[in-house]
Amino acid sequence: MASTLEHDSPEAECLEWVKRGEWDWRSAHLLFEAEAPVPETACYHAQQAVEKILKAFLISRGAAAPRTHNLVALLDAAVELEPSTADLKEACSLLTPYAVDLRYPGDIGVVERGEATLGMRLIYHPEAEAELVDAAEYYE
Repeated sequence: MASTLEHDSPEAECLEWVKRGEWDWRSAHLLFEAEAPVPETACYHAQQAVEKILKAFLISRGAAAPRTHNLVALLDAAVELEPSTADLKEACSLLTPYAVDLRYPGDIGVVERGEATLGMRLIYHPEAEAELVDAAEYYE
């Protein structure tokens, strides 16, 4: 399903996704690095950050941003446009369950610090950061 957001232009939609992805990225880091960390919510925001940046990337390349939380599906669409993004497959596979499953009791449960550390490292992936910059700069 294509995006149903109303925007004046693809540029405006792309920048909105980037802005919201940056909010989630910052939230993930604040929650993870807090004096009393909240790794479950940090991982949720890490997933959301990657989801929104992948959607911005797709829009920046003229593709639709599907309504899905499945990072692997979004990445598959990105790989068709930019094969080098395939390197993000492991990160997308690890982070995808945090979109929905983590929000409900019993699905994932408690996220241990080590697992959360891995999830947080994945959103520092240099290629992912480069794609974020590319998507943001595409319309500036």
